[in-house]
Amino acid sequence: MAATKNFTISAGATFEFTLLYKDSAGVAIDITGWLFQMKAKRTFSQNETPALSIDETDGILVTGAEGRLDVTISAARTDAIRDAWIATSKIDGYYELLGIDPGGKAKILLSGKLTVIPGVI
Repeated sequence: MAATKNFTISAGATFEFTLLYKDSAGVAIDITGWLFQMKAKRTFSQNETPALSIDETDGILVTGAEGRLDVTISAARTDAIRDAWIATSKIDGYYELLGIDPGGKAKILLSGKLTVIPGVI
């Protein structure tokens, strides 16, 4: 089951967080060779285009043996989320961080609510 963490981000500012993927005993799970993606939408609709879509080639740094993911959402991307969502007067949405192991098994590692503060800059 995915862990849940709600985030509040500021449009126009870089947002970063780290996820350590561990087993129930607290031992790091080796994620070498896994693929990762994070997407954010205003709703859970499959028809909605994500306002954010990043992966391990652009925004997610993987340190496999440590089970560590360093996620960076650039200032330009936080602006883009705001721009996509503010048109609907909704600054809250949802995100999921998906991992796909080398065998092709997909797991939602982290999910939650994403709130964007429009900012004045």
